[in-house]
Amino acid sequence: MYLENLEIELLEKSFAKRPGDVQDTMLVLVAEEELFFVNEMIEFFNEKKINIFGGIFPGLIYKGQYKTTGAIVFPMPSSCEPVIFNDLTQNPLPVNSLFKEAELSDNILANIFFDGFSQDIKEFLSEIYRKLGNSVKYIGGGAGTSDYIQKPVIISNSGIFQDAAVICFAHQNTMISVRHGWEILNGPYLITSSEKNIVKTINWRNAYEVYEEALKNFKISLNASNIHKTALKYPLGVYKEGVEYILRSPIQRTINNELVCVGEVPENSAVYILAADEHSLLRASDRATEEVLNYDDNPGNSITVIDFSRSVLLGDAFYKELDNVYRKLSQRNPDSVNFGVLTIGQIASFPTGSMDLFNKSFVIGTSYE
Repeated sequence: MYLENLEIELLEKSFAKRPGDVQDTMLVLVAEEELFFVNEMIEFFNEKKINIFGGIFPGLIYKGQYKTTGAIVFPMPSSCEPVIFNDLTQNPLPVNSLFKEAELSDNILANIFFDGFSQDIKEFLSEIYRKLGNSVKYIGGGAGTSDYIQKPVIISNSGIFQDAAVICFAHQNTMISVRHGWEILNGPYLITSSEKNIVKTINWRNAYEVYEEALKNFKISLNASNIHKTALKYPLGVYKEGVEYILRSPIQRTINNELVCVGEVPENSAVYILAADEHSLLRASDRATEEVLNYDDNPGNSITVIDFSRSVLLGDAFYKELDNVYRKLSQRNPDSVNFGVLTIGQIASFPTGSMDLFNKSFVIGTSYE
């Protein structure tokens, strides 16, 4: 359900008829404008002895509409209590001891939400995948606010956390697709030196200078003050055989002329500089939606996880993207619910079963009986 006005009285009314023996966990997605209400929501669900997980995001999506206020509360048929990971950057991850209760299978969906500004999120996801592999499917994204300032944004029954992640395993047969719509502008290049999300050298040269020079050839001006805005339109694309490029956006230049990116860029990887326009972005979301609907004639509810930067780049056309997706889903099953969230980074499974961290992408997961 979408709660436009966040008041305890409305929550009480919404959950008044809920059977006491229902064990579903609630996914709680809160728009950034409602930060002040989150603690009250957590207290409410704790009093009702209802497990919750989720986060605070730049925007929400409900039935094809973009929402900048309110919250989405949606039941998830969980197989165990949500697992919260605190202090991702500082603490080792005790992954092995935290998933003993989960009954893992192809019909289990791992819903993962994380602080979109945590520095070690790629390492965290790699550790999760080393433990679980392709025994489950994955979907989720990065919580955060549109001011790009790190703050407590991950929600659990224990509170609101910064530099954290939360996972909930749900009994759902889910088809997942991820597309972005960016195409090659220039390249390839070789990442000759990098450390996590910092690209130091490209083709054995200073990373920033290579990026700046490449854009200059297309009459695109780059400097320290506009790098974040420019890179929204011209991200790096890490090559992966058989799948779309993994997007990594430079957001900052260091004093050593290195590129600080959103997401890890592996050393020795091949990358391209990419570009996109309205038509290519809309084609990508259309294609992703059609891919999940091609699985069966009876699709259920769908969750969309969309990078916040797509709403910035598309402008008014972002509403067209949401309407196109909602129309396709509703035509197949008018009774299904489509909801979603704008994120800082996305998580999705590939058809091969592997999982990765994406930027600037459109992710959709549709459930089937």
